[in-house]
Amino acid sequence: MNYFVSTILIKDEKVEASRCIGYFENKDEAIEAIETNLGDMHEYTYNYAVIEELSSGLYPYDVEPIFFKWYSGSKGYEKCVRPKALKSKYAFGIG
Repeated sequence: MNYFVSTILIKDEKVEASRCIGYFENKDEAIEAIETNLGDMHEYTYNYAVIEELSSGLYPYDVEPIFFKWYSGSKGYEKCVRPKALKSKYAFGIG
């Protein structure tokens, strides 16, 4: 499996931007990358990040993605529940 990492900007309960920034073959490595803000994925812009476990093929999506929220005090992302603005949105990793 591949674990796709995407960053998301939500403002006023609306998705303003999202960007798939890479993937990992190991879920723990993907989680660590997000929690430590590897490569400055936050970019002073993206207040959420998500990991999606996607297989090959057409229209894959993860029904249980892992969401993270940016907390400036920790200078990193922390796991969170799915934001309301993303309740019906899937497949950030493939657009």
